[in-house]
Amino acid sequence: MFLDDEVLEMCKKARLDTPEDIQKFYSDVCTKFDNYRRNNMHAFMTSKEIKRVINKTFNLWDSTVRMCLKSGEHKLIVIGEMLQKYSFKDNFLKDKEMKRIYDSL
Repeated sequence: MFLDDEVLEMCKKARLDTPEDIQKFYSDVCTKFDNYRRNNMHAFMTSKEIKRVINKTFNLWDSTVRMCLKSGEHKLIVIGEMLQKYSFKDNFLKDKEMKRIYDSL
């Protein structure tokens, strides 16, 4: 199962009754994507390969958003809109050092 499919399943099972539930869910989703990125990067990779892994992570996030938005399920559409508004890429690049490194790749 691909990461975007796994996260879609997380979205379907998510209990979002309180603001704390929503915050924890979003944190769990971000952690899942960050772990994917970290687990697919290795010290021996070239800069180009590293950037490819990071971009693939961004693309998988976007794929998850599209799947949620196209699902037709109200809950998933709302989650998709949230994930679209607060994207992994935006959060990743908010860190000035990570942005500098990413831009240099």
